[in-house]
Amino acid sequence: AGLAAPGEIEDASELQAATRALVSFEGQSSLSLLSLRLGIMAPSGEAASKALQSWMAGLRLPVEVPPVTAVDDENNPVDWADVAGGPVYLKYSYYPQSQASKESGASDAAKGGAYMKGYPFAGRGVLFNPELSDGELRMYGDLPLALFEEDLA
Repeated sequence: AGLAAPGEIEDASELQAATRALVSFEGQSSLSLLSLRLGIMAPSGEAASKALQSWMAGLRLPVEVPPVTAVDDENNPVDWADVAGGPVYLKYSYYPQSQASKESGASDAAKGGAYMKGYPFAGRGVLFNPELSDGELRMYGDLPLALFEEDLA
């Protein structure tokens, strides 16, 4: 399922709606999003970067796509080209602006960061891990890399 093309993803609109619902609670619920982590397992750095861009656009995250740091197995920085040519794991973390900051007008803006490393395993797709204010663990995957690809258009 992780490598399915955009037009071939079964129940794509339901998956899109479900993932969006878990990150957007503006005025709808007592729940709030504390953080979001995406674990993108892709055949190359280029495919992982494209998936990150499309997922961020599709989830309507109010931040720009961050620079992605390439790291080795010990998390030491390495040249992007040394990692990006083969299968990779790209981890993206997003932290929305807190409600207290919104109400007070503080400049505590939403932020995100990402790193990428080689990934020797066969799995491909996106691990979707929203952390909500109720404290329950939510982790879903492997979701399709191209689930939100049309949001890049």
